[in-house]
Amino acid sequence: EGFGPFASEIYRMPMAYPFRFNGDAANCAAQTLDEVTHKIEKEIGAKNVAAIVIEPIQGEGGFIVPPKGFLPALSKYSTENGIIFIADEVQTGFARLGHHWWGFEMYDVIPDIVITGKCIGNGHPMAAVICTEEVANQFDNGMEFFSSFGGNPVSCEIGNAVIEVIEEENLKLNAADTGDYFIDQLEVLKAEFDCIGDIRGLGF
Repeated sequence: EGFGPFASEIYRMPMAYPFRFNGDAANCAAQTLDEVTHKIEKEIGAKNVAAIVIEPIQGEGGFIVPPKGFLPALSKYSTENGIIFIADEVQTGFARLGHHWWGFEMYDVIPDIVITGKCIGNGHPMAAVICTEEVANQFDNGMEFFSSFGGNPVSCEIGNAVIEVIEEENLKLNAADTGDYFIDQLEVLKAEFDCIGDIRGLGF
């Protein structure tokens, strides 16, 4: 409420949310996938869907970590129906999860497109779209495609420097160690206080 109106061609789908599901993680993944595919086919028709965009871990929506089977099944459904599968890594990418450089790696999924921003420039306004060769080749159709600021050499140098620092200072391991410690300590509090329902997240 307060963020509408939404474009009529954009549909919001349920997220597999184990904490709010009455059952195990596998059933949560399967039932949520059924809800998503049913909604797609009932409201839109799978062949009319251009893309599915999903955060591997839902950030502002509550740091919801979906069960392992959900993203692979959703990716498979996308491929089978000619739907572009897009991973939104704006909050989860660039080693912030600690154990993985990208969120989609947690699930052994290869998206068609990865969108990222913010931490790629460490304060410098910058974003990147990464795609498979198959997707990139679709732009080779005779129509001019350009970005006014694409390839800005200053931004490119900043992005490269950020990646070098992450690798050279092993910040991925730092995020893993710090995040694991933080979650362990929260679990100690959870055991003491009944008002804590769930501890979730990964790395930072």
